[in-house]
Amino acid sequence: MESSTKELIGEIVARLKKTNVFLVAPTGWGKTTLMLRVAVALAKEGWRVGVVAPTLTLLLKKWPQLLEMLQTEPNPPRAILTAGAGQYCVYRWNIPQRHCQRCRLYRRNNVELELSSHITYEDINKLTPENLCGYWVQEAVLSRYDIILGHYGRLLKILWLLNFLFIDEAHEMYQPRFTNIKLTEIAEILGIDVEQLYSVEAIRDLVEEKLYSADPQTEDRLWPIHHMLQKTCWIEADTLHCVDVSDMPNNIRIFAVTATPPPGWPPREWGEKIEIQPSVKPRAFIEPEVKFTYSKNYDGASLQLYLIVNWLRSVFNVQSIAVFATSSLRLKLQYSLPPGVELFPAGG
Repeated sequence: MESSTKELIGEIVARLKKTNVFLVAPTGWGKTTLMLRVAVALAKEGWRVGVVAPTLTLLLKKWPQLLEMLQTEPNPPRAILTAGAGQYCVYRWNIPQRHCQRCRLYRRNNVELELSSHITYEDINKLTPENLCGYWVQEAVLSRYDIILGHYGRLLKILWLLNFLFIDEAHEMYQPRFTNIKLTEIAEILGIDVEQLYSVEAIRDLVEEKLYSADPQTEDRLWPIHHMLQKTCWIEADTLHCVDVSDMPNNIRIFAVTATPPPGWPPREWGEKIEIQPSVKPRAFIEPEVKFTYSKNYDGASLQLYLIVNWLRSVFNVQSIAVFATSSLRLKLQYSLPPGVELFPAGG
């Protein structure tokens, strides 16, 4: 490790013990790697650190890197990569926790299973006996580990254990998140005419009334809608739209990293900001003679992406394409990606 990196890690560790730290650095700079090194440094001092990212996929990609770091330590901290109940549930419920109490595999206490000091939810699934749910094994052993990794949805499950919270791709956490569902789909689940869904309040009342008297399959479909309705919602174009903004904990030190901070973030009283300026400016590649064909299935940014993908495939025969986009753009693209294109968040 370069001496400059060691100095930066030491500086961040020292600052985190006093206040929150927000790191902004260019894409590809190594923000996530630095974050993991800081997590290891704090865990070696006896602190428990949680590392969260938007998706499990991102964490799985970084897990081997964390293992390499830990293998260089004489007495490495214990680390676990966790997952939500949906990754464990053998019955594939949408919201498994709603069904746990009546599941034959549910056992929250007296879980005695020897596990490795560095383990993932996939390992736990393989090691868990058939008469037990791996999710509850995972939850029972969390307190044994010094570094706990999980996607954003795991935050409330692990927060009570932590001394420090590390947020990767922080722009995803601090941006509003939108969800939507067609009124016709809600009416079909409720078994009513769509005309009865004339307001958000009416939908909320009908969902709550049905939720607690429905069969398990219907309940499982209604629960995500019930969760949506706890947010700010409105009806537009025969669709229920809801938006949610994360309430960040104020009783724990936070280290947040991103390449694209939301405008005005962080607020002045939130903590300190470290900004790394890029040493090399990216160059844009422009092909002036490209001819595109319009497709009625795409518009706006989605249309531009569709045209670029068609060009790459026809001119260069590129088949596997990954798109890195900021939060606002990802919201527009995620429901209208051309076939064979994978969407990733922008960041380190």
